[in-house]
Amino acid sequence: MGGGVEIITSLLFMALLLSVNFVASVAEEREIYLVLMEGHPVAFHRGYSRREDGRRVEPNSEVDEVRVKHLVDSHDQLLRSTLETGSYNRLHSFKHIVNGFAVHTTPSQARKLKDGPGVKLIERDRGAKVMTTYTPQFLGLPGVWTQEGGDKNAGEGIVIGFVDTGINPMHPSFAYDPIKPFTSNISHFSGVCEMGPRFPANSCNGKIVSARFFSAGAEAVATLNTSVDFLSPFDAVGHGSHVASTAAGNAAVPVVADGFFYGQASGMAPRARIAVYKAVYPTVGTLTDVISAIDQATRDGVDILSLSVGPDEPPEDTLTFLSLFDIVMLFARRAGVFVVQAAGNHGPSPSTVLSYSPWTVGAAASGTDRSFPGSLILGNGEKIGGVGLSGPTFGNGLFLYKLVLAKDAVKVNGTFPRTPQYIEECQYPEALDHNAVQGSVVICTFSAGFFNGTSTLTAIIDTARTLGLVGFILLANPAYGSYIAEPIPFAVPAIMIPSVADAQVNHYITYYEQQTNRDERGFVTKFCARAAIGDGRVASFKGQGPTVSRFSARGPDFIDTNKKPADVLKPDILAPGHQVWAAWSPISAMDPILKGKS
Repeated sequence: MGGGVEIITSLLFMALLLSVNFVASVAEEREIYLVLMEGHPVAFHRGYSRREDGRRVEPNSEVDEVRVKHLVDSHDQLLRSTLETGSYNRLHSFKHIVNGFAVHTTPSQARKLKDGPGVKLIERDRGAKVMTTYTPQFLGLPGVWTQEGGDKNAGEGIVIGFVDTGINPMHPSFAYDPIKPFTSNISHFSGVCEMGPRFPANSCNGKIVSARFFSAGAEAVATLNTSVDFLSPFDAVGHGSHVASTAAGNAAVPVVADGFFYGQASGMAPRARIAVYKAVYPTVGTLTDVISAIDQATRDGVDILSLSVGPDEPPEDTLTFLSLFDIVMLFARRAGVFVVQAAGNHGPSPSTVLSYSPWTVGAAASGTDRSFPGSLILGNGEKIGGVGLSGPTFGNGLFLYKLVLAKDAVKVNGTFPRTPQYIEECQYPEALDHNAVQGSVVICTFSAGFFNGTSTLTAIIDTARTLGLVGFILLANPAYGSYIAEPIPFAVPAIMIPSVADAQVNHYITYYEQQTNRDERGFVTKFCARAAIGDGRVASFKGQGPTVSRFSARGPDFIDTNKKPADVLKPDILAPGHQVWAAWSPISAMDPILKGKS
C-alpha cells in the first residue's frame, strides 16, 4: 500500500514538474529586442569633420569600416559574455547613426542584457505596419514649379529615401526618360541596387537610384510566404509604390483604370530621385528592419526620409520621445536628413497620433476639394446620389433595368449557410438564382460580413461577373449604421449608398417594395422595379479648403501609455493623403478594394 502511495506521489510530482516546464517553455518563446549602446556610432565618432548641414565629409571611408568592425565586434562580445550560448541570434547591428543591435532571444535572457556593460536602453520590438492626380493643383504647386523652372526641375538634385514595402519598378511613375535626362549632381549619395525576385538589375534606372531590402527581423518572427514576401525590393503590397509616386513620381503620368482615362498624375517633386528601403512585408513588419533601413539610408546620404511605416502603438516602458525608434529618427535628423513621418491612421479620436517627437515632421492626411459623385436613377424618376468610380449601365440612364434585392433572389433550396454573406452581401454567386439576377441591377446590403471585415467589394464584383449582372448597389443597413465609402474604380457599373439617414434612400426602399409583387409567404413573384446607374467617373470640384480625413490620427501629443500630454503640437502639417491617384503594385497582396469598414 505504501509503495502504491509512493508511486502515485512520484507520478504527481513528475506531472507537476512537466506542467511547470511547459508553462516556462511557453513563457520563454523568443522575441526581438532592440538594444541601444554607449559609444559613438560611425556618423558621430569624434574627430570626423562635418559640413554645415550636419553631414559627414567623405562618408564610407576606410576609417568608417574600421569603426564599423569595432562596433560589431563589441556587440558580439557583449552577447557572448552576457547570454547563454545558443540562446540568442543577433539579427542586425546599427552602426551609422546609433550604436546598437537587434537580438532574437527569450525574455529572461533579455533581462540579463539590461544590466550589461554599456547598455543604455533595451526594448521589445513592437512591430511595424504601413500607415496609408489633382493634388499638385490643390496645393498650388504648379506655380511653385514655374518659379523653379517648371515640373522638369521640381525636386532636381534631391534624393528621397522611402522606408516602406518596396517599389514596383515597372510603373511609369518611376520610368527613366532618356529625352529628359537628369542633370543634377547627386555625388553626395551612394547607394546600391540589390536584385532578387521580380527586381532585375535594370530596375535601378536613374529615376530609382538605389534599392535595398531588410528582412532579418521578418524572417526571425514569421515564416514568410514566398509567393508574396519577396526577398527583394519589389513591392507586393502596393503601399510603398503609392507613397513613392505621391512624393516623387514622374510628372504627367496618364491615369487609366478599367480602360477609362481620368487625367494625369504627378508626384510633388517629380524630378527627385528615389532610393528604396524595403522593410515591411505582406506577412509581417518589424522595427528591427525599419531601423536597419533608416540607419542605412542615412549612411547612403538621402536628403529626405519618408516614413509611412512604424509601430502601431506607443512604447510600453519608456517615454514616447525616448523609444529607440524615435531616438534613431533624432540622430538621422542630426546627421542632416529631413525626416517626414506619417501621423497615423487611428483617427478621429483624440491623442491617437503616432508621430510624437519634435525632431520629425508629422503629416496628417486630408482630402482635396475633388469628388467623384455617382448616381442611381429609379424608374419613378428619382435620382439618388452615391459613391463609385464606375461607368454607367448601358444607355447612361436612358435604359432602365430590373431592380432586384439580393435576399429576394436567394435560392430557396440552396445548401449554403444562411448567413448575411450569402443572403445579403452578394459574396457568393452560388447563393443567388441566376435567372432572377441576370441582366439586373442587384441590391447588396452592408451587413455583418462587411461590419466585421470578412466581406469585400471584390467578391461582389466577382459575383456580378459570374452571374451577368448589369450592375450592383451596396446599400447602407440601418442595423449597422452608415459606412465609409471611398470612390474606388469598379470594373462593372456600381454605386455605394453609404448613408442610412438619407431621406432619398427611404424613398428608394419604398419604391422597390411598391413595385415588387409577393405571394402570401413573402416570396417575390414578379420584379417590377427598374433602375439604372449613372456615370460616376467625372470629377466634381467644390472649391473648398482641406479637411482632416476621418481616419487620420489626431493630437494632442502625449508622452506615455497613460496619454499624459506633451508640450509638443502634433501633427505638424496637413497634406493630401486621401483619395490620391498614385502608383500601385500589379500583384498587390492587400486588396485595394473596400474591405469591412475601410
